[in-house]
Amino acid sequence: MNRNNDDMPSMPSEPTVAFGYRPTPQDEAVHEAEVLRRELSLARALKAISAADRADAEFAKFIAAAEDEMEVAEEAIKLDKFAAAAVSLGNAEFALDELRKARFAREESIRKVNLLGKAALIALEKAEAKRRAREEAARHGKIQLWEDGPYWATTNIGAEKPEDYGFYFWWGDTVGYRRKGDAWVASDGSSRNFVFSEVNVLKSTRRRKVCSTPTRVLAPEHDAAHVHWGGGWRMPTKQELGDLGSKCDWTWTTVNGVKGHVVEGRGAYAGASIFLPAAGFGYRTSLCAAGSGGYYWSSVSYLDFYYSWRLYFNSGRHGTIDSDRFLGFPVRPVQGFAK
Repeated sequence: MNRNNDDMPSMPSEPTVAFGYRPTPQDEAVHEAEVLRRELSLARALKAISAADRADAEFAKFIAAAEDEMEVAEEAIKLDKFAAAAVSLGNAEFALDELRKARFAREESIRKVNLLGKAALIALEKAEAKRRAREEAARHGKIQLWEDGPYWATTNIGAEKPEDYGFYFWWGDTVGYRRKGDAWVASDGSSRNFVFSEVNVLKSTRRRKVCSTPTRVLAPEHDAAHVHWGGGWRMPTKQELGDLGSKCDWTWTTVNGVKGHVVEGRGAYAGASIFLPAAGFGYRTSLCAAGSGGYYWSSVSYLDFYYSWRLYFNSGRHGTIDSDRFLGFPVRPVQGFAK
């Protein structure tokens, strides 16, 4: 338990001195003994506290020395041996001063341990998040929908089933946010009331190099699929999202109560399909267009620092278009055959 000066009991005031009266040596000795006795009471309390953090032996040594000197001093005061009492009181004060130093050292140690403990906890949480991501990547299937095309994951990042919406990301973000009630909650627990706003992009993708020049494709460390799943998974390119629209058949349907498109391969790939839920998008604190529109990020930036390419669809149409980076869209990972 940490204690600070605010926890210290108030010290007794100086002995009252009437006009024209000077305190006797006995008055002064008794007052000093009272002050030290009050500190000794505090020391005993600290001794009890210290037992919990294994500082009891060191504290007890100084307290015992102070108690012995106090007994000698008080006995000397009774016998009017003030010089001897002063020596013993000085020894008691020295012991209590050593106790203060020990107490300060203990509190510094506890503070450092607390800081190290917090850092260790954060490191453990990050390691656990990576472990869950690896397990998540291993669980998800992948399907090729056309010749020489990439393998498409069967779920979004953060989804357990094909019809789950999963996490929403602003472009260049690798944290991801899940909708819980009326709030956006970070996948790593760093925020429980996130807002999809321009501020996120201003402090990130517009001021940092997140793309591999000159392709304008997100660098791996800024690719949500690569960061969450690893193992060669990545966000699809604009070309791959375009091919998904032109080389496959799209059917608007409902899967387990969730609206979206079944996207099926053709020819030799007929029967191979994925389901893209109409998960809507995140705008500030709201989830918009869920159940009527689908919006999925590509890994490719538009020509400026404000927009990037995405897939869009509703019940009657689909295609690719540029969109403001601060909006929250799901990500459907791909693996292999980058275009």
